[in-house]
Amino acid sequence: MAPYYRPVTSRCYVSTFRAICDSFREVLSPEVENSLRTVHIHQFLFFPAFQQNIPLMYELLKCWDSTEEGFKIKDQLLKFSTDEVAILTGLPNTGVEIIWHNEPLGGVLSTELKSEMTQLSRSTDDATVLKTFISFVVSNLFFPLNSLKTPRRLVSIASSLEEFSSINWAWTLREFMVNEFNRMATKLATEKPLGYINGFIPLLLVWFLEHVNVNKPTNPDSRPRFLRWEGNTNIFYSSEKAAHLVANLKENQIVYVLDGLSAEEADLVHADLTSFQPPPSPLKQKSHEPSDLPPAKKIRIKTSQTSQKPVHELPHESKEEFQSAQAFAQPEWLSHMEERMHNWFDAASSKIQKAIGDRIDKIEANLRRVEGKVDDLQHKFDNHCLQCTVDPERTTAESSSPTTESSHETVEQPLVKWKRLRKFTPTTMDEQPPTTTEQEATPLGDDSSPIPMDEQPPTTIEQEVTRLGDESPPITTMQAPPSPTTKEQSPSTSTKEQSPTTKGKEIVPIEETQYPTTTGKAIVPTEDTQSPTTGKEIVTVSSQTIQDIRSPAQTEMDYPGKNFLAPDMQSFIDDCLKRYAYRQDVVFSSGNVILTRRDIDHILLDECLDNFHIDTCAFFLDRKTKALPEIYQPYLYVSPMHRILKSYNDYTDLYIKHIKKETLKRTNLLIMPIINNNHWTLLVGRLKERVWKLYDSLPNPQHKEICVTVVNIISIGLTKKYLLFFEHVNELYIDLRKCFEADITKWRMNIVRGTPTQSNSFDCGMFVCKYMEKVVLKDKVDWSAYKYWQNDMPRYRADFAYQILLEGERIELNNVKKRIESAAKAH
Repeated sequence: MAPYYRPVTSRCYVSTFRAICDSFREVLSPEVENSLRTVHIHQFLFFPAFQQNIPLMYELLKCWDSTEEGFKIKDQLLKFSTDEVAILTGLPNTGVEIIWHNEPLGGVLSTELKSEMTQLSRSTDDATVLKTFISFVVSNLFFPLNSLKTPRRLVSIASSLEEFSSINWAWTLREFMVNEFNRMATKLATEKPLGYINGFIPLLLVWFLEHVNVNKPTNPDSRPRFLRWEGNTNIFYSSEKAAHLVANLKENQIVYVLDGLSAEEADLVHADLTSFQPPPSPLKQKSHEPSDLPPAKKIRIKTSQTSQKPVHELPHESKEEFQSAQAFAQPEWLSHMEERMHNWFDAASSKIQKAIGDRIDKIEANLRRVEGKVDDLQHKFDNHCLQCTVDPERTTAESSSPTTESSHETVEQPLVKWKRLRKFTPTTMDEQPPTTTEQEATPLGDDSSPIPMDEQPPTTIEQEVTRLGDESPPITTMQAPPSPTTKEQSPSTSTKEQSPTTKGKEIVPIEETQYPTTTGKAIVPTEDTQSPTTGKEIVTVSSQTIQDIRSPAQTEMDYPGKNFLAPDMQSFIDDCLKRYAYRQDVVFSSGNVILTRRDIDHILLDECLDNFHIDTCAFFLDRKTKALPEIYQPYLYVSPMHRILKSYNDYTDLYIKHIKKETLKRTNLLIMPIINNNHWTLLVGRLKERVWKLYDSLPNPQHKEICVTVVNIISIGLTKKYLLFFEHVNELYIDLRKCFEADITKWRMNIVRGTPTQSNSFDCGMFVCKYMEKVVLKDKVDWSAYKYWQNDMPRYRADFAYQILLEGERIELNNVKKRIESAAKAH
């Protein structure tokens, strides 16, 4: 006999829902009950504990007509309308119609809300009780999903009774279920497995009971209509019975107009009574209307006089045959064997349950121990950041995890550099370049870490821009310093030499590429910024023009992770959002990493991260490894920005000069974030084990092929095919190839299984940051303890933005302190 398999699966278990509601009613206060009646969901406390009846649901799904949005049973169409959903559930057909299922998920899990329901007591405040129950109804009854996740919008709506009561839930329920029915119909048409169906599927069973006159309601006068079937919870149809029932329904068993439907009942839920009409055939008759025909007479049929005799009246031979048949049907040894099998199964089940329970207890104990350790380490790190300032000389000498190497070479002005680097970031950059700071940040470097901006000597960018403005008319055209490939010239010489050629030229207009400086003037690169061998024209304009071309940012923002932060952290971020009022304002700068207010908005508002975000995460990770070297192992970080710089012949070894054969010998890990097709993955080379580990928040075999190609590029160079596929990283890997003595293409490539994964399209960068934090630990990582990272992503993003803003404030304070000290020494 072939094993039974479910043709379709649903996570809506109303038997469990009803059991939790029965316990919940014991802790309800009269005020909470009145509030539930006000928002029209009190009746769901008594929703019948139906069995799932998957075979019957499957047969009904096969009858769904996507075009007519109804069920075709016996060639007759039964509409599935919003008015009918309102009549069946008691939810009013009025209010705002919302479509939420196209929005990103990320709220609490339905299982977590189920657990919260069991923890409610009479001492719990009414607001918490209301919010928890409404969220429980929305996530476990109305819209249970296969992923067990609850959209943030629904959780937000459940937090406000006024907003919840303003929604047309009858329309929203029906719209979501119709989409699910259409999805199932498409799979049936293409002969694909149906898998899971989401939504309030038990409502379809109530709809079937109301429209098919096969079962009689136990409470015919109860309203809303699902309460009529309270005593029919034992209804269940096997696959054969369900198929036979639907295929052999008679005409008079199909109910077109709901039994006992009145205008008063329709008015209670704002339903349109005219939508409940029988089909326009004169031959059809309402099945529940009394008929004028006389009752049919009973016909008595005479049975045969011969009947089977009882056993004691059978002949002796027949008795023996009957007894032998009984013995053969259930011999004693088979009963004994069956009993032994049951005992063995019970014992094995008990052992398995005990082993699982012990394992869960052990995991929970380990998790508590790890959480305590993390809290202690975080406390130590915070104290370290607050009580001391990193000394660049000490940092270089005591580094245990080399990342990049410092360089104090003369570089181009940071604003032009920022514009050129931004052009190659993976996300679309449509903003103005940032405002400059009064100090120039040195490039990333040092055998250990990027040197923060506040630890570099101040430059003369502000004075240089001011001098250029003083030597020129209010609006003039000048030639910028030449590229590194040409002969070096001073700004004044360049200006004088270019004056004859620019005489009589048309003034350069103000374009979107202009940006302000701290001097109140703007430096405007020309459109030809892609060619490093040609000059760049700049223009000085008045401060009033600068204010006109800057893009204002939101001074108040309700970002998703706000509620996860402490009040003082929320206030700090709010103050920073008001202070950095323009999207081009620089909020953090260290080395070649420059983050603006626009980048902070990307973090807070669940947008994709770019190269600078990943490098900033590496900056903070390097700080942690220096503060707590006892728990982190030495590693080398390779920024994805290397190729961008090298494409302009700038800082060709800035991001890789720390990677040498000597440093590789004392390093355990090589960490390389990889961006391909706007998706971030993390490739980690374990140098001692000679293995490559791929961490991917969207597991895809194609990503493994991409990283294998990357490794091949490191070892054997590039072909034209590879150049087309990895244009943004090829220069980096050509240089890295020289550092490896062994053929690293022979190392095995492993995709790390069981890592936390994302459920949206924009958190891959944050997952790479979280992966980096864990892979550099000395202790082995238990990824099962972090399987709920996706739910906590709003908090991680808010924490990340807070760290960046806090570090930016610290750098600014140190700069002010150094300027004061320098001024004091000068006088």
